[in-house]
Amino acid sequence: MASIPTLFSGLMASGFDLSAAGLVLLAQPIAILCIVVLGAINMFNEVYDTSQDKVNKPTRPIVSGKLRASSARNASFLLFVVALVWSLAVDPMLFAMTAALIVLGIAYSLPELRLKDNAITAMLALGLGYGVIMPLSPWLLFTGSSAWVGALIAIMGFVWFAGTTNFKDFKDRPGDEASKIPTFVVVRGERFTLRLMMLMMVFIPASLLAVYVALRLLPVMALLAGVDLALTLCVLASLYHDYSPEKAFTGYKITYFLYPLFFMLLAVGFLGSQ
Repeated sequence: MASIPTLFSGLMASGFDLSAAGLVLLAQPIAILCIVVLGAINMFNEVYDTSQDKVNKPTRPIVSGKLRASSARNASFLLFVVALVWSLAVDPMLFAMTAALIVLGIAYSLPELRLKDNAITAMLALGLGYGVIMPLSPWLLFTGSSAWVGALIAIMGFVWFAGTTNFKDFKDRPGDEASKIPTFVVVRGERFTLRLMMLMMVFIPASLLAVYVALRLLPVMALLAGVDLALTLCVLASLYHDYSPEKAFTGYKITYFLYPLFFMLLAVGFLGSQ
């Protein structure tokens, strides 16, 4: 799912270049960042999440005994090396973004740093990874002259995805409480967290989108992405007025489609403005 925003960002950055050369170039940041690096980060994270996973996700390979933690750790580092070598062969800027994502992913889980154990640093880390590095990388790869447009889009992506990371805290609350991890859900409760999510996932990106269009930084047709923000508001408002852990988990799954939909609608808007 993480590859879809990168795909549509790349299409916008390339001017919708559907030639064989353009598609091969676009496929590389998707494969490196969204498959190799993200897969390695998820595996690395599981090595250090066994206490929470015993409560929240007992069927995962390491917790269930199907995979040794040392094997997962070694495989993660091997994939990190593969991603760094591959990205360097493609473009120095892609190498820099790949290295940044790897560092961020390690810091997110490593016990000495453990960004995920603080609500604010967890939002920042995931927002930077999913909201900035992945969708911005194609803009830097295809054209430096239009990278600022990608940066504007990345700001909206950062805020949106930083907000949606709280959904996992609804689902993981039992394990987080047992491990004394101070997420917003644990410390401030569900309703406060949902209000924060509405601010970050709807009102801030909607305001930025309107301002960017008004200042002619993005095409008018980019406002089509506002449909996604309206749908996001409906999901969060429904959960706010009738909360249950089951509904929260459903909302968590829905947002996996709403985030890429935002980039897809932006791409349609860019294509329609040409």
